[in-house]
Amino acid sequence: MEDVYITHVHSFWGPIYLYWTEKGVRELTWAEGKPYPGVVEAKDLSPFPGLKEALLNGESFLGPYDIPWETPFFRTVWELCRKIPKGEVRTYQDLARAAGKPGAARAVGQAMAKNPVPLLTPCHRVVPSSGGIGEYGMGGPAVKEALLRLEGVPLENLRLAKHKMDHYERSHPSPG
Repeated sequence: MEDVYITHVHSFWGPIYLYWTEKGVRELTWAEGKPYPGVVEAKDLSPFPGLKEALLNGESFLGPYDIPWETPFFRTVWELCRKIPKGEVRTYQDLARAAGKPGAARAVGQAMAKNPVPLLTPCHRVVPSSGGIGEYGMGGPAVKEALLRLEGVPLENLRLAKHKMDHYERSHPSPG
């Protein structure tokens, strides 16, 4: 059985807990816990140059990662998500198209919901094409909104798109 390490990083959000193995980063949480038997405390992240700086500066971290439960599709989507620049957003549909599966926007949403390393794989930068900001598993929409604001994303444009879509749906009800 391989060792799993935990390193605490202090951020403006409070403590962040990174779980990692010799192969790569496995999980990031804001809640302390030991989801892996025999977790070993580690003082630093020296095996991963640039990881702490990326985390504290709101930048993506390209890896390495060690996520044993990822599927090939999730891996592709998470890699694409890591390429979204700070201060920009993409839609679930954009990532589905980029992954070569244009009809898989909902599957992209599932990949974002199961993302074990939020902030490093910045799923908060992925929004619905219908407008608004959508959900966020690491604290809800309010945290997602705060992260997008910190990155300078013009949220009013997202709200305006959501308002237009809501108006369209009210004026064009679906049959049945």
